[in-house]
Formats: sequence, C-alpha cells, structure tokens
Amino acid sequence: MAYNKFITQDGVVALDLTEDTITAETLEKGITAHDKYGVLIVGTMESEEVAEYDGSVVIENAVKLISFTIESTAYQAEEGMTWAEWLTTDYNTNSYTENLLDGTQTVFIEPYGEIQGYGVAYDNSFVSVEDVIVEDRAYTKKLGSHI
Repeated sequence: MAYNKFITQDGVVALDLTEDTITAETLEKGITAHDKYGVLIVGTMESEEVAEYDGSVVIENAVKLISFTIESTAYQAEEGMTWAEWLTTDYNTNSYTENLLDGTQTVFIEPYGEIQGYGVAYDNSFVSVEDVIVEDRAYTKKLGSHI
C-alpha cells in the first residue's frame, strides 16, 4: 500500500506528496522517487532530454552589447549608443575624451603637439560624438587641428 501524506500523532502533517508533479516521464531514467499518490516510480526520461541548469540568468530588458575596434583594439558598447554616451561609461577603457578637431566635436584619442590631436575616424572623416556607434566597424585614428 502506498502513502502520500504522513500525519504525526499530534495532527501535524510531516510529509505531503499530494501536490507533487513528478512522474516517471519527467524523471531521469533510472532515478527513483514517489509520485503524488506515494507510489514508488522509476524515471523513464532519457538523459539527453533532461534540462541541466547552466548557471545563466534571464534578465528582462537586457541590453544588447555590440563590438567595434579603434585602431585594432576591441571595445564594446550598448546597441544604439552614441559616442557621447560611450565616453562616460566603463566601456571606454582607454579614458578617451571629447574634443573639437577640424570643426567636428569628436572622440579625442591623444594630443599631437600643441594645436593638433588624434580623433576617432571612419572612412577618413572624424566621427561626431552624436553619431551612433556601428557594430563590427573598424574605426581608425585621424590627425586633426584644434583650431
């Protein structure tokens, strides 16, 4: 005889299987358990059907990260992010700043002399800090003038 609920002499429910949902079909093959009726069952589900927890977490409204390069160094940004936004985040691992070069407010890489400096460019034009960063794009540096 199978039992699915055990109550102590003082009326306390010590074990209650009546709400359990385990079945032989949902239990890994060869593993034993008791179903909601208290009946001993042996799992029949093949092991490749068993979903294993991989430690990942699903986060609602997660942002998509994109990758790009500046002078062959890889960086990341959030999809749709502008250069101005990127400059203020932890994605900006080289501490680039904003500066005016050849009339474009651009991402400043490094100075070159007193009136010149290198900025981020694509297709031989400086990128504007208002431009959206493009995924998988290979950006370069370009020399420009602060004046």
